[in-house]
Amino acid sequence: MQLNNINQPTASANYFPVITMHPSDLKLEKPDLTYLRDLADNDPEFIREMIDAFVSDMPLMMASLESAWLSGNGKSVRMMAHKMKSSAQIVGLNRFALLARTLEENCIGESLPAKEVQVSIPEMRAILEQAYSELERVSDTL
Repeated sequence: MQLNNINQPTASANYFPVITMHPSDLKLEKPDLTYLRDLADNDPEFIREMIDAFVSDMPLMMASLESAWLSGNGKSVRMMAHKMKSSAQIVGLNRFALLARTLEENCIGESLPAKEVQVSIPEMRAILEQAYSELERVSDTL
């Protein structure tokens, strides 16, 4: 699954704050596959399956997170952020996992976090877009 339009807003373009830099200007967070390799006991097929699952599932999770945010559903934002955090940790996207954790921890009850936390969503999208090609390259070389 390609992430070509991951930077396109799923709803109101004015709702999320604009990142002052283009996603290509962000420092690429290379996936650290140490944990996954340990988990898989260096089994290339298992590693490939986990990477492929991340690459195919994450765009749907990102869309669900954005949709929950735009609808004001703090509980769903918290649940999606938790799932995304765990998935990112497995493939070693630590900055992404930290941003997801920040969203998760700042959604209390049904409430959305303060506006300054909103910037996490576009940054998460940018990190995901950059990491996708690196993960695909790794998966192809296994």
